[in-house]
Amino acid sequence: MFSMITWAVLSDQMPLYIFSYFIYQLMTEIVVVKIWYFLSVNSLFLIELCYAGHRDLERSSVLVP
Repeated sequence: MFSMITWAVLSDQMPLYIFSYFIYQLMTEIVVVKIWYFLSVNSLFLIELCYAGHRDLERSSVLVP
């Protein structure tokens, strides 16, 4: 990591390095947010599905002794 920064300074590539680092950080954040959103939405959906299935099971067991 440090050697990459020194290399960037020495080879006059610092702005490019900083830019790419920020792009990388942004992409990582976007991916994390997407995964978190996907998981939260799916977990809600799965909980609802399980609840609905449980309710249907209770209903059917009441109807069929």
